[in-house]
Amino acid sequence: MNQASDWDDDPEELEPLPYVPTVMDADLCPDDVAAWAASITPGSAVLTSLVAVDPRRLSHEGRVDALVALGRHLSMFHALQDRLLAVLAEDPAVPGRAGELDKDWVREQVACALRLSFGHAANRLQVAKELTARLPETLDRQQRGEITTHHSRSLAEATMPLDPVTAAKVEQAVLVKAPDQALSSFRRSVNRAVLKAAPKPAGERHEDALAQRRVVRSPDANGMSWIAMLLPDAGATVVMTAIDALARRVTSD
Repeated sequence: MNQASDWDDDPEELEPLPYVPTVMDADLCPDDVAAWAASITPGSAVLTSLVAVDPRRLSHEGRVDALVALGRHLSMFHALQDRLLAVLAEDPAVPGRAGELDKDWVREQVACALRLSFGHAANRLQVAKELTARLPETLDRQQRGEITTHHSRSLAEATMPLDPVTAAKVEQAVLVKAPDQALSSFRRSVNRAVLKAAPKPAGERHEDALAQRRVVRSPDANGMSWIAMLLPDAGATVVMTAIDALARRVTSD
């Protein structure tokens, strides 16, 4: 109930409190609760009723609304997590035992806490520092559920090589349309903004890309693995030619 305080001169001018569904509403009209949750800023008040919604009782449209709402909350929680990671990175030293040198254990601690590889944990820390220190509006929008975690991290990784002023220009250029863009479109916008704000000759851009070349092996189930490679065009052609030749040989055998 919205009650006026004793010192209010005109209680009738008070605005009513915003509608907040109850757990009972989630049971009686789940579609309405899902639509409401998808339309407002994520937070604890939304979660209380959203987690009470049974997906089986939602219409197709209601399930899509609930999916949107849950996605916005995931963005919020990841933003909060990035803020915490940045604070961890600011003071990473762990006192060692007598006679031992202190060591920065923060990467190992994050990897253990989030069950990540050391490399992935280091990347999370680096992205978190970039977002909190140089892209604060991006992180704010993510926490409000306006953009996804993937949008934020794509922008952070693209601006890391830039100086703070140029990074801020890129952020301002791409955030306006970001809430309405799919991730692929957003990445293209970021690439265009980076090239405009910090243009480089084609040869220098190729050298920068060449420094990012890598081969990654990811174990899968049933004794299988995925292999992903980022290579120069010429190198990729050689690799594919060798793979095709090996495949033909194995097939013919």
